[in-house]
Amino acid sequence: MTDRGKQLRATAAGQIAELIALTSTVEQAALRLPCPGREKLGDGTVGAGVRHTADTFDLGAVLEQLSASRDTLGRIAELTDSQLDAIPPDGSFRFCDGQRSLAQVLASLFKHQGHQVDAIRSAVA
Repeated sequence: MTDRGKQLRATAAGQIAELIALTSTVEQAALRLPCPGREKLGDGTVGAGVRHTADTFDLGAVLEQLSASRDTLGRIAELTDSQLDAIPPDGSFRFCDGQRSLAQVLASLFKHQGHQVDAIRSAVA
């Protein structure tokens, strides 16, 4: 594992862990609360924000999907420096523009996901 891969994995794991913690402490009704700053996602609710990351809306399924996402994103630590420096083709992933390295694409993804976590935290607090 490279240091860069470990750092990226830690970022992903921290964000997913926080989403799990936030959603596991709320009731199903909390998923329908408005989520300020996320109005463009689905119906602008906490559930839509979580669904954006977890791709589901049922609370039990959300927690299961987030856990699976954490496991999948954990593989990032296994990427080599040459893989992290590679430039994915334009459009191969949402943040890929054919110019930024995979490490830069992942950084953009985690920045976006961080905004999701912040908005959800604020909405359910």
